[in-house]
Amino acid sequence: MMNGRKRRRLCVAVAVGFLLAAAALGIAGCRQKDKSSEDGAVKLDIGISFTKDDWRSAYFRDFAEELMVNSKGEMQPQIHYIDEYPDMVNLLKEIGKNSDKLDIVLCANAYLADVSVPDFYVTGLPYIFKDYDDAWAFAESDINARIEAKLPDYGMRVLSHFCGGFRNLASSRQINTPSDMSGMVIATVKSPLMMDMLSELGAEPQVSIVGELYDSLKKGIYTGAELTLATFLRDKDYQVMPYVAVTKHAYNLWSLLIDEDTWQSLSEDNKKIIKEAAEKYAAEERLASKKNEDMIIEQLKELGTIVNYPEHDLFKNATKRVREHYSADYADIYREAVKLLESLS
Repeated sequence: MMNGRKRRRLCVAVAVGFLLAAAALGIAGCRQKDKSSEDGAVKLDIGISFTKDDWRSAYFRDFAEELMVNSKGEMQPQIHYIDEYPDMVNLLKEIGKNSDKLDIVLCANAYLADVSVPDFYVTGLPYIFKDYDDAWAFAESDINARIEAKLPDYGMRVLSHFCGGFRNLASSRQINTPSDMSGMVIATVKSPLMMDMLSELGAEPQVSIVGELYDSLKKGIYTGAELTLATFLRDKDYQVMPYVAVTKHAYNLWSLLIDEDTWQSLSEDNKKIIKEAAEKYAAEERLASKKNEDMIIEQLKELGTIVNYPEHDLFKNATKRVREHYSADYADIYREAVKLLESLS
């Protein structure tokens, strides 16, 4: 028989074991987000790197309101703007396995690729998409769905696809063919991919300093720039660059992400409400983005800018080596994307 001292030791050991197991479960539980307030409402922090008065911000306010109304107040969203999160990189740091600060964020796929699946880079390859229809068809394709299916391993998932628009070329002389870019000094972002693309087209790429592009263009330091038309109009670069070539050389796909722990903590009804609202406002924003670009082009023409539309395939063929080089780590996805896009032509 077991004596009293042994029984007490066994009881203590069992109790200690139980407490350690409970502590372990408690620690694991801390990793799950508890977004419920005392009144049972679900708090949702939404991060976007726009100002409150940016036209896109209105879609997120409508999105947030729809979540609250359709859940009958059970979900309580709060939007955080650019004054709290200066860019999409900052947003991405506060979601997923890195942090539990934000629940839903809008992020460019290129930044997603930096911290998760390299396959996301495919949408940013130069001249892979001919137009918005191509870009949006790929975003909703089974190929892209397979890429996105890997994201929960990184603590997040995609709700819908927004539009960051295409980048185009502004210049001091008209660009119709790749040979027209020979010897031009083109201002660009700090991206090896964009710089190699411009070099392949015969230009000399140089990284421009944010806020100094207009003065540099005026002084003739650059003879052109690759940028979005919205930026070109906003910064009045048309005053010093008379030509715009609508090359659509790089597309910026934005994904609306939700933290995986937050997603798993939601009821099925609330998941459905979020998913449907996310897709609804993404579709509206995409159409508005295209319409907005068309309006910008007309406005630039009225301001005296000479706008032309170079033949896409000339530039696409001239940059094939760049796409193949940068897609080496996800070559299978790239080939599938090319096959899909060729079928749409």
